[in-house]
Amino acid sequence: MVGIIATCVLPRVELALHDATIQASNNLVEVTYALIAEYDVRVHIGEFPLENGQQRASGRIQQLRYNEQEYFWIIALTPILIMHPDKPELNGKDVSNLKTSDGRRLFLEMASLCREKGEGAWSTFGQGRGTKSRSEGGRP
Repeated sequence: MVGIIATCVLPRVELALHDATIQASNNLVEVTYALIAEYDVRVHIGEFPLENGQQRASGRIQQLRYNEQEYFWIIALTPILIMHPDKPELNGKDVSNLKTSDGRRLFLEMASLCREKGEGAWSTFGQGRGTKSRSEGGRP
């Protein structure tokens, strides 16, 4: 009986938890898109120039936190890091060669995923501050 639970039920539970994590990440990312859309409207009505709107939106997103310690970062599809709240020294730099502890190229893979599919989720292990795993949702 234990073997059946371990081989049949646990993978389904794990998949459900993964899907829930992806959905929660997507919901959080939608908040940042709403903020960006607000600044886009303000740019288009002439309140301030595009570059100023981008800087303002980036500054607001830089301040956002969820789950007490998690944060958002912004990357271009090239991948140039636009904004990272904990590593500002990387802002404006090509981060395509930066690797996770397991050797994956986080930013390059994220940018490729968004270029190819328009959005997606990318899982990491041990990359979040104080967490064992995290899934990121994202769109270009």
